[in-house]
Amino acid sequence: MLEGRLAIVEVRVNGQGPFKFGIDTGAAGGGRIDKSLVEKLGLQVVGQARAGDMSGKNQSTINLVEIGKLSVGDAVFSGVRAAVGDYGELGVAGILGVGLFAEHLLTLDYPRRRVRIEQGELPPADGQKVLGFDVSMGIPSVRLRLGEVEVDAHVDSGNTRSEIVVPSSLAGKLKLAAEPVVIGKGKTRFNEVEIRQAPLAGALILGSYELRDPRIDIVDLFPYVNLGHTFLQRFAITVDRKSRRIRFEPA
Repeated sequence: MLEGRLAIVEVRVNGQGPFKFGIDTGAAGGGRIDKSLVEKLGLQVVGQARAGDMSGKNQSTINLVEIGKLSVGDAVFSGVRAAVGDYGELGVAGILGVGLFAEHLLTLDYPRRRVRIEQGELPPADGQKVLGFDVSMGIPSVRLRLGEVEVDAHVDSGNTRSEIVVPSSLAGKLKLAAEPVVIGKGKTRFNEVEIRQAPLAGALILGSYELRDPRIDIVDLFPYVNLGHTFLQRFAITVDRKSRRIRFEPA
């Protein structure tokens, strides 16, 4: 199901649970798990990794644990390495990254508030609803147009605050309908950033979908365009990571 702005599914970890996990297409790798659940289940640390946000600044070292068996509905995953963190403020016991579903079709159906995990593959890209994507920083990245400028954009269901985020370096190349104004600050687990906002003078075009004069958030910290929940909620989105195809089905 889709609860609020985050896709939530019930997950069994080594046969125990169910526990609520969020699904985040903007999270590289297999997953993340809350430290309290690690302690509850007695999971052992098997390694460490460097972690950070897309800015690459203020990274930290985190522990990794291995989950022998992770079940989401009928889908079963074995030997999943998960990074240990604190996800209590999100109301979940962990996060499932898009990499976990490399052998499945993952659908986040926002209009129907459903999550589907299926076998199969998407049809070939048609440039309309089914698009090819690259994997940038482990995250699906699609080609779109902002006004007259073509860019690559991360598809980030875990960005629950914004619609369209662009780096300051790109904003100077876009035709804006007004001067950007500061609307507040945003926070990741590693950094805080000032957010400016302005309406685009033109359209966002993604395949056959067109959004006229969208408001874009402008940040200095991140180098990538990002499509967040407020944009994605218009679609049922199916990710076929194995074939590197993604389908945007409007409501």
